[in-house]
Formats: sequence, C-alpha cells, structure tokens
Amino acid sequence: MDYVSNQIRSDGRDHAAIGYQIFIYPFMAKYNIIDRQYKVGAEFDLLFKYRHAIRNTDQCAEGLSSADEYRIVQTRPKSGPEEPRHYFDLPLDKSYHLLRRFDLYQVFKRD
Repeated sequence: MDYVSNQIRSDGRDHAAIGYQIFIYPFMAKYNIIDRQYKVGAEFDLLFKYRHAIRNTDQCAEGLSSADEYRIVQTRPKSGPEEPRHYFDLPLDKSYHLLRRFDLYQVFKRD
C-alpha cells in the first residue's frame, strides 16, 4: 500500500482507480449486495484511506474494473488450509506494465 500511495502522491493526487486481483472466499463479492461498502479488497481500501488519505475510485464488488489505473495482483494464495482460493481471473491488457513485485503481490500501472 505504501508503494502505490507514494506513486499516487507523486502525481499530486489523493485518489485513483485501484483494482485488486486477489484470492478471496466465495462470499466476498456477493456481500456487496447487502453492504455496498464491502467489496473485494475493502481491507486494502481502508489502509489507503486511513493510513495514506488516498481514495480508491474503483467501487466494483469484484475488486477490479476495466477502468483501473493501478492493479494489485496476488500471484499465488497464502499458505494454509483456511486461506481463500477463489480468484477472478481477468487477464491484464497490454496497457498495463509491471511497476514492482512484493512477495505474493505484483503492482501494475496502466500507461
């Protein structure tokens, strides 16, 4: 989160469309029907908001959108039998380029 926040701040902004392609439990995107604030990656949005004062403009329940400027991709599930294994497999288009890798995650930015 720190890395992406610094990228956004370096552009003089306090918001961006940030998508999350991460492993989830099956119920996660569905709960958006009950509570619109809940979406895939909501825990990351809270970190962006309260730690960095960055607002994510991507509000899709699935956590990602074709309009994302940044995409945080989890490359493999965390280890452990109780860890989530479901994944929205949406290929990145050619307009994204890899900025950095962090253990389980890769950060991409749209050109």
